[in-house]
Amino acid sequence: MSSDAQGPLPKKRRVSAGASASPSPLSPDLLRSIDSRRLDFDSEKICSVSLSRMDVHGCLVCGRYFRGCGERTPAFLHSVNDGHRLFVSFDSGRVVLLPENTVVDVDAQDSSLLRDIQYAVSPVYTHEQIACFPQRCRDAALAKPYYNGFVGLTKSSSSNTTFVTTVVHALAHIAPVRDYLLLLDNSSDVPPLVRTLSTVVKKLWSPHLFKPHVNPDELINYLLVEHPQVMQRGSADPRTFYVWIVNALCKQDRALARVLKHSCRGKLARGNKHIPFWNLTLPLPDTSVFKDSSDINEQPQVELRTLLQDRFASGTGPVLDKSGMPRFLVLSIGRFSPGEFPVKSRNQTVVSFADVLELDVGGSAEKYRLAANIVHAPKKNTHDIGRDDESSWRVQLPNTATHEWVELDSTVTTPRDANLLFLSETYMQVWQRCE
Repeated sequence: MSSDAQGPLPKKRRVSAGASASPSPLSPDLLRSIDSRRLDFDSEKICSVSLSRMDVHGCLVCGRYFRGCGERTPAFLHSVNDGHRLFVSFDSGRVVLLPENTVVDVDAQDSSLLRDIQYAVSPVYTHEQIACFPQRCRDAALAKPYYNGFVGLTKSSSSNTTFVTTVVHALAHIAPVRDYLLLLDNSSDVPPLVRTLSTVVKKLWSPHLFKPHVNPDELINYLLVEHPQVMQRGSADPRTFYVWIVNALCKQDRALARVLKHSCRGKLARGNKHIPFWNLTLPLPDTSVFKDSSDINEQPQVELRTLLQDRFASGTGPVLDKSGMPRFLVLSIGRFSPGEFPVKSRNQTVVSFADVLELDVGGSAEKYRLAANIVHAPKKNTHDIGRDDESSWRVQLPNTATHEWVELDSTVTTPRDANLLFLSETYMQVWQRCE
């Protein structure tokens, strides 16, 4: 693979019982049979013949998934019938030559592509590598340049899941959380939600992608099956999903819980009591009904600092406490009525902000820099103008390697002017405390 930045390769895989090691380098014809344009290691790992999720291998020639590699298994029969002989195990990362059932010694092969395939199946990171992120890279299929960490998450074919993917992007750019997930050994004893999220984040930050985007279907399908309540239409907004997932991660993984609580959970003060929070929702001023318009001059405007002051200026409720200010402060804008999610009746007030937010907390100043901006991007219902529009979400992130902001909308990456981010319909933000 052509790449501007090379990351560490996975540790050498052990040869499993029942399979022998490759005694000699593979022939050039076998290596040339690998079609990187057809390889996709993000899809849910299900055998295309038996629909089994056990011991699934990917064919490196056609990209299809098959179970097993022993005699009479779907992978074995595919190699015999179609002449496709190279496969990769999604469980172990080993590359197997069929029908011989021989494990290829990748380190002995003169092929960077095989090493990149193992890396794509199971990315491995070190502290030293992470410290250099983001980096300019090139994907294997089209040699298209990209910056790791700033690649799109494809849309689900079954439903609108941008409320999930934007939060995943935001979490993947909270450095302590990202580092924990990148360095995690995704063994079988890792809780399923943590392991699935870690897999997506590892691929988002991979400098060895085969395509300049990542498919989150494994995470989406896991949520649909195991936690269908969070995927319901009435719950489909980033704020609700963010609060749910951080609490769910804390319940599943004590070590990750410590990272999340230390980095993202703050505390409000009410007398001698402290009220923990993951997110602060800021109500918008009431507005008269006005037409949905893209002209900013026709919409009411308010500053983010004003919303914060109004939220904590009453003197009767909890207040910001200096000792309880988190390293990463998550804010959301109350555009929708509680318990409802009608797109057309939302509050479209423009919220203006600079890239640095200065807060007066207990008489001292706390400065935060914007780290992620999730915006509401409603879609018109072209099939039935009488029905409500559909909510969709995009995420805007700062690329420290280029000192530019980018907006991620599915697989589309668009540069954004940092001074004009407020023109979008801001809904949720992550602010990092200035050290």
